[in-house]
Amino acid sequence: MCSNEAMSMTPLECLEKYYGHSSFRATQKEIISTVMAGHDALALMPTSGGKSVCFQIPGLLRPGICIVVSPLISLMKDQVDNLHKKGIRATMITSESDEAERNSAFVAARNDRLDFIYVSPERMMTQSMIDLISEKEIALFAIDEAHCVSTWGHSFRPEYSRLAEVMAFSPDTPRLAVTATANEQTQKDIYELLELDGPVFVQSFLRENITISCSENDSQDIIDDNILQEVVKNRDSKGIIYCLTRKECTRIGDFLTAQGLRAHVYHAGLEREDRELVQARFAHGPTSIMIATMGFGMGIDIPDIRYVIHNGLPGTAEAYYQEIGRGGRDGRQSKAIAFYTPGTTEYIRKQCDARDNAFHNARNYAQALLGNTCRVQGIMKCLGETIAEPCGKCDACKRPAFDMSSEESIDIIDHILRITRDGQQNLSLKDYVDMEDQRASSLHNMDQAFINGFIDYDTPYNQFAKSKICLSEKGLSWLNGERSPVLLVGREFPEMKNEIAIDTKLYTERQKQVFNALVGMRETIALDTGIPDQDILSDGAINELTLYPVSTVNMLHNIKGSNIPERYAERIMDALSTGRRQKKTHKLFL
Repeated sequence: MCSNEAMSMTPLECLEKYYGHSSFRATQKEIISTVMAGHDALALMPTSGGKSVCFQIPGLLRPGICIVVSPLISLMKDQVDNLHKKGIRATMITSESDEAERNSAFVAARNDRLDFIYVSPERMMTQSMIDLISEKEIALFAIDEAHCVSTWGHSFRPEYSRLAEVMAFSPDTPRLAVTATANEQTQKDIYELLELDGPVFVQSFLRENITISCSENDSQDIIDDNILQEVVKNRDSKGIIYCLTRKECTRIGDFLTAQGLRAHVYHAGLEREDRELVQARFAHGPTSIMIATMGFGMGIDIPDIRYVIHNGLPGTAEAYYQEIGRGGRDGRQSKAIAFYTPGTTEYIRKQCDARDNAFHNARNYAQALLGNTCRVQGIMKCLGETIAEPCGKCDACKRPAFDMSSEESIDIIDHILRITRDGQQNLSLKDYVDMEDQRASSLHNMDQAFINGFIDYDTPYNQFAKSKICLSEKGLSWLNGERSPVLLVGREFPEMKNEIAIDTKLYTERQKQVFNALVGMRETIALDTGIPDQDILSDGAINELTLYPVSTVNMLHNIKGSNIPERYAERIMDALSTGRRQKKTHKLFL
């Protein structure tokens, strides 16, 4: 189906013509060479690592149609649109395609007028697709975001587990599976379910330009305030807020809109046209805040997302890392900020329940984000990668919570395990909390007991049913007297060295707006450069700039004790201008 021009190109010439690059990244060349030779492959590459190039170039250079199986309509549309811009013939067939669209696609394919067909796993199973695959020469089967084969193939989208049946109708066609996150079990699932027979290419998943923070909050109201604070501080940047449900997306969208912020909501419950419009506005237009469920952003090349906020933790480490990877695709610094309420380990355990080593996987993931050690090292461990040194940038590295004393930790574990045993392992988390005095502290302690391996949850298949708290082997051994030292993470934090030491209560409303803008500007520069806050602009200088009118760069030098570096002068002036223009003060003060 490819033009004679494309068929005669080398992979490097194709890269230069259609993608504008003069050399391949990391393992791209080896992956493409493997597929060009007719062999299967599994490629694990970081987000923004150039996965699509690995199947699009062979799809152009090998004879026949390249069929790309993709999980999300938004992802397909983004890639098909990009191929059209390159002058490459591509279409998509999804559950939302009407009969005329599907017929048009099949006619074009049978008349050699298509190079790529993007298809959902459900449409891949139809007789029309099977007939096409049987009749026409297929250049390549590409399975994009292949971790979905493992994550969804067991129950949620069983068609994923049957893709090999359809691909068998073109037995000589190579199969390439690509993904940005896959631990050892996920890799095994992909390889076996897709019946691959070829090498596995693994690049490091590490994204050093993403700074991770994760914090426990006693209530959703507190989380809402924290989300608002982060959005206001980053109001000139593009960001995504992920929620666990459509209902929560709508609620957070309404909440931010009520504060005068421009935010849009994206989830599968919207009409197709509405989703496409919202996505386009976020990618190219005025919308800077997107509130979405997990599907938004997968594989979509929006390079300038500066922050990703999680309103509640995703169920698996793979999902979490996929989502934070949508920030900073341009290589610049991006923030990954997660807020959760105590008791979240039960939800994590439920999400991992259908998979092998579920208890182990859920514990490692919870430890990474709820524990007191480097977040990056923890998440990379979940993905099967070892990072030798702590990142030094995440919240756990910069400001770890205080550990409880050994005596307090032992008393808490004793208490939880005895209640669990006395309840004949038939207590739900709610039952346990109802027996305690302080709800948040009790749930926090239960999270810590799970993270440290003392308890597990007997999670029913029904996601809405209550899980039962049960003793793990370690918990049983503890009750039998086999004890080892344990230190649980407390809920207290040391004072921040760089915390603003300014009494803002006497500021006018306009001065508060200026203060907010200056603090946000300082934090952005610190995140981009790694320079400490106080070395960029001291608290005293922020106070002086807030209180006294400064209208030119030269006037900055008259600020008492400012010592403002010349390279930040223009950005400070921009922040002052932004603060003075704002019409509405958002909550940044305690």
